[in-house]
Amino acid sequence: MLEWLRVALLKGPRPQISQVLDINDMINIDLGKTNEQARHLLLISNILTNKLNFSKHMSFDLVLLIINFLAFFLALTVHEFCHAASAYYLGDKTAAYAGRLTLNPLAHIDLLGTIILPLVLILTNAGFVFGWAKPVPVNYYNLKNQHWGPAIVSLAGPLANLVFGIFCIILLKIATSYFGLGENNLLINFLYLLAIVNFILMIFNLIPIPPLDGSKVLFALLPPRWINVQYFLERWGIFILIILLVFGSDFLYLIFSGLIRIVNRLL
Repeated sequence: MLEWLRVALLKGPRPQISQVLDINDMINIDLGKTNEQARHLLLISNILTNKLNFSKHMSFDLVLLIINFLAFFLALTVHEFCHAASAYYLGDKTAAYAGRLTLNPLAHIDLLGTIILPLVLILTNAGFVFGWAKPVPVNYYNLKNQHWGPAIVSLAGPLANLVFGIFCIILLKIATSYFGLGENNLLINFLYLLAIVNFILMIFNLIPIPPLDGSKVLFALLPPRWINVQYFLERWGIFILIILLVFGSDFLYLIFSGLIRIVNRLL
């Protein structure tokens, strides 16, 4: 299953991380302007779009780019592994035979979709960032439950991202409350980014449009008389998704920004 990550970019001059940013200019809604929320929104936007300034000794952009990719790889790896594990548990060993029943990120990386394309988009300030991992091979005819099996396998990925994201928030609470690590600590920023990336992957992949995971859930819920809806989405879903990415970016960004607000309130 393709993994897509679409993020609207923050436009304008390159800000210092300590600058106060007008959040309304970024997402056109009032998200509240406490220093912590403003800093988190600015940080996550700049991490995802590679717009932070250079440090004296090393490019802070490069550091954030590295942890951005690490977070992306980890979230995708857990997502794809759980697809493979759920398929194996339900009776299909195709992914296991293909070497995908592993937490080794190298087994799931697609050179073009996971590395080259996102890197090019970030370095060229293209205006958006997206990518995908190698699809996990699943033979749905081998699943024990032919009706709900595909939906369960598809839900395993987003559910894994939800659990992983919650785990990262718990680690953040422990690191800040018991070890006294501050918001400028690289580990704190990495865990924060990892939580956000996991939640974004979860939400985006639950959109019921092929080839996203939510489509399999929708197809399992549709009554038989609506089979034509499934045929239509299977044929035109990828084009509908592209239209959503191009023309619905503001709506998606509002959702992701709301997600950041929720995470901030949990911390």
